[in-house]
Formats: sequence, structure tokens, C-alpha cells
Amino acid sequence: MSFSYPESTTYMEGEAEISICALHSLELCHKCCMDFTDMNMRMRKDAKFAEMERDAPGARGSFQPRSIPTTLGKPLVELAPGTRVRMLDRSGRVPPQHEMCTIVATNMFGTEYGDQELHGNLPCYIVKMDKDGERFSYPCEDLHDEWEILDQ
Repeated sequence: MSFSYPESTTYMEGEAEISICALHSLELCHKCCMDFTDMNMRMRKDAKFAEMERDAPGARGSFQPRSIPTTLGKPLVELAPGTRVRMLDRSGRVPPQHEMCTIVATNMFGTEYGDQELHGNLPCYIVKMDKDGERFSYPCEDLHDEWEILDQ
């Protein structure tokens, strides 16, 4: 008698490809011992980031920078989508070892896309790594402080 793993299937939820168990159509199925919740959460987040990138104000033409509120009270000027950035390398290595990234959008409400535990209500940039295309959010205030802005 051989053991076979239960089947899984996928469906589209907007732009996200969501995995579920084929037998019971659940993301977390205790009967089949399958858990797709983390993977599906990542797929939904990636789809939201892609949607934000596509719908960013600068992606369709002219960009009008907005004022970004900060915790220190002095507002920042929003960086345009397409701005190249890199985390500051204080080690003195030449060339710097930190990977190049591109700002793709600004999320003025940090809680909207699953980063509440990381950033609370802070406005965040959606940043895309040049090497592998992975997107992540980073608080605007910290990016202006801790990253090198290469072009605007």
C-alpha cells in the first residue's frame, strides 16, 4: 500500500493565484493536513503591491509630490515612482554591497496592506528590489533617513 499526498488546486482571486486543497476547497484543511495560509497571504500581498505599482500617480504620466507626515512633525516631500534608492552602506566597502531598489508607489496608510504589525499607521513606500523583483513596504520617514537616494 502506498501513500499519496492529497491534491491541491488553485483559483484566481483578483490577480492573486490562491492555493486550496482540492477535496475540501480550504486554505487550511485539517483533514488533508494542508496549510496554504502563509503562501496565499504572500500572493495576495504581492498582487496588491503590483496593483499599487500599476496605479501609482507617476506611473501614468505627471507626478505631483505630496507632503508626507512624520512622527517628528516636519513633513517630507514624496519621492516619485521610479526613484532609485539603496540602503546606506556604512562599512566603507567599495562598491557598496547593498542592493539597488526602485520606489514603485507610496502607501499613505501603512495598515492597508498587512504591515500594521511592522509599521503601524506610518506612510510607507512600496519598494521593489532590482535583483529579484520582490516588493516590500518601508516607512517613508526611515527611508529618507537611512537610505541613499540615487536619482529623482
